[in-house]
Amino acid sequence: MNPWTPCRGGPGESVGAGGMGVALGKPVGVEPGGAIGGLMLGADPPQAEAITPMTRTQKVSFARMAGETAAPSNRFQLKAITTVNVESRSDNPLELSLTLPTKTSDTNSRVPDLFIVGAPKSGTTSLYEWLKGHPDVFMTPVKEPCFYSRDLARDKSGNFLRYDTDRERYLALFDDAGDAARVGEASTRYLFSRDAAALIAKDQPGARIIAVLRNPVDMIASLHAHKLAGGTEDLADFEEALAAEEDRHAGNRIPRDSNPLLATYRDRARFGEQIARWMDVFGREQVHVILFEEMIRDPGTHFRRLLEFLEVDPTYQPESFAPHNQAHGSRGGLLRSLARTRPVQFATWRVLPALIGDARTRELSRRLGHSKLRRRTAQRAEVPVELRRRLEAEFAPDVARLSELLGRDVASVWFGAQPDIGKEARQQVAVS
Repeated sequence: MNPWTPCRGGPGESVGAGGMGVALGKPVGVEPGGAIGGLMLGADPPQAEAITPMTRTQKVSFARMAGETAAPSNRFQLKAITTVNVESRSDNPLELSLTLPTKTSDTNSRVPDLFIVGAPKSGTTSLYEWLKGHPDVFMTPVKEPCFYSRDLARDKSGNFLRYDTDRERYLALFDDAGDAARVGEASTRYLFSRDAAALIAKDQPGARIIAVLRNPVDMIASLHAHKLAGGTEDLADFEEALAAEEDRHAGNRIPRDSNPLLATYRDRARFGEQIARWMDVFGREQVHVILFEEMIRDPGTHFRRLLEFLEVDPTYQPESFAPHNQAHGSRGGLLRSLARTRPVQFATWRVLPALIGDARTRELSRRLGHSKLRRRTAQRAEVPVELRRRLEAEFAPDVARLSELLGRDVASVWFGAQPDIGKEARQQVAVS
């Protein structure tokens, strides 16, 4: 049989090609010599054929009309089908239940089903690196594609992918996933984004969501230092940057190279509100929350629990649980300014990916950004006691909401009832 001729058969027959087939277990009223809904099978269907997005399970109905071959309501890349069951119904359309692996509509790449969504400066880089070595897990070559944070796509840099235009580039990041049990990425903007949860659920409703949360006061202080080092904050004093938030929400006093939607701090740390949004979309059972302060105290235990949540081998451990992406300062304002110019950004994020691929471009960019040419070691500045107390009071209602969602007293970890944990965490060099 030509792999791309219509499948033909009568009642009770089994038809197929390339090792695949449609099993007609009982009479279904298909006329001898007639195509079954025009459905075509083949081991290597033409890539130019229009296909629709696939999920793990989809159903397609066929309406058989007298004297005509019924047209299917959808087209599928059939080499991805693992099982096809045909049922007959008394009101006669045929209903096919298709069980499909997670493939995309426009490439052979896998759609990720594991997302580290945040929070920033809370150990996500360490967690990403630990997962990256697991034999059952594929993680993108580098972090922060930020593809699904559509509502926050206001950056001057081409480093962050845009949902409306960069789908092919995003999916190419997973080209090497192979048959990994879990395929994932880490983008810390997702937790704050109001779009990301729904957009991810649209592509992958069964996704596993991971959020690492940190004492919100420590998190925003570390985020401020990070933005200073990266040139997206122009107020060196943390308290002054907080005081500028009202103006920045109104679109004023935005640092020159900053995304105007990410130029503030307090709203990035309202974790109760953010986690509620993700649980509303995915349900509690698909959202795994880790407290940063507890993770750094006992990384082995919390990493094992994460692997159990992901349903991969829980006995795996990385060679080291050492933190990644430690707090740093910036070297060379001239080099940083040059890197942000339009010609350099265009060459880096449009020309270079066309030559060597997006994944390799991101890896080269990461290596340069983390090199001694661009970074120097720095200690995180302490938050003044009075400012810390005021901020803790501001965050208290949101932390109470988070405690209710998680079914535990998170405030006791962050705000003082267990001071040994909080103090130990604050003495650690900040990681993201």
